[in-house]
Amino acid sequence: MKPEDKRRRPRMETCQPASALVMGVTIACEIRNFCRLGLYLVFADRAEAGRAADGLSAGALVEVLFTAVIDGQPRLFRFFGTMAHA
Repeated sequence: MKPEDKRRRPRMETCQPASALVMGVTIACEIRNFCRLGLYLVFADRAEAGRAADGLSAGALVEVLFTAVIDGQPRLFRFFGTMAHA
């Protein structure tokens, strides 16, 4: 956590490729940081994100999927949540 960051919960920095499913559109993204209560996503392609622009607003339902290797085996993770802001 940066010294000037005043968040209640520290964020863990990462660079994890992922996919976000918003209103039926799958968008390539990257998880840049996370904490117990949320993920910070960066969308790789603005044009692709533009196709789901209506769904990329506060309160929209989103599904985030990514694969991580644990004990030498790939494991799929799936999170469901709502957009805090876009």
